[in-house]
Amino acid sequence: MTDFDEVSLRNPSFSWQAMLSLALISKRSYRDLAAFKADAEADLGMKVTAHADIADTQAYLVESDNAAVLVYRGTKGIADWLVNIQVFDLEGAFGDVHGGFLEAHRAAQGILVPPLQAASSAGKTLWLTGHSLGGAVAVNTAIETHGSVNVAGIATFGQPRLARRRTARKIMDVFGSRYYRFVNDDDVVPRVPFTYSHSGQLFHFDGSGQVKARNEGFEANLESAGPGEPDQGPAPLSEEEFEKLRQQIQDAAAHPQAGLESVPGAGGTENVEGVFDGASEVNLEGFFPSIKDHRIDRYIAAIDKQAP
Repeated sequence: MTDFDEVSLRNPSFSWQAMLSLALISKRSYRDLAAFKADAEADLGMKVTAHADIADTQAYLVESDNAAVLVYRGTKGIADWLVNIQVFDLEGAFGDVHGGFLEAHRAAQGILVPPLQAASSAGKTLWLTGHSLGGAVAVNTAIETHGSVNVAGIATFGQPRLARRRTARKIMDVFGSRYYRFVNDDDVVPRVPFTYSHSGQLFHFDGSGQVKARNEGFEANLESAGPGEPDQGPAPLSEEEFEKLRQQIQDAAAHPQAGLESVPGAGGTENVEGVFDGASEVNLEGFFPSIKDHRIDRYIAAIDKQAP
């Protein structure tokens, strides 16, 4: 595997090496502060300059002399989130978005925004990133700090649907050329909540880790039919499909003899999200749409195939 490369993050343009580096940081964000700090200094050549751990929001700001990355951790219990997801709107700087993701940004903004602005003012190339729900919070941070922070790029991996259609268009207008959204094969998370839309430039990997041709396997009639609007990617789950998936998860949780599908990993067991102790997670293998395709390691492997 190609290693993390801090130099790639100094350039504000898209590169596969930069995307790989951001995916690797997103994986590390599931570790606790002590482990993440050790990784950042020993392996990434960057220092943690801010850390937030409030309610369900955990994030790290890491910096070098020339680059900075704000990474939000995704949820450690994607099954619980899918079963208990609540859909409500809040009005953000660009319009209505999923309220939970905006609240997650607001919970930590007092800690994260001042050093983020300082890094931007220092002229550092600034990236916002995150896996799963962390990606959605990263996009909200870009929206809410627009005008006070110069964001070089946003990269999200397995991000859920975020905004009402009009808001999604505004996000595309402002960040479309520097917002990269990755979807791995049949990952279910980018297909929910079905009432919201996506923005950003889509990179959709097939089962072999190759980038699909534009619109291959996508909705026949995209919501984003207008010029310059984003590809929505795989169709959102219908309400009926979503309820069926929730029932599958609840049934699996009620029969734990199926066991946790996990493998040893540094700092815990590796499950659908990152490296952590997932002993309470249910076995979600074999579900369609796929939850196993949501694993950050699957995103890293696919991006690594593209990196030189």
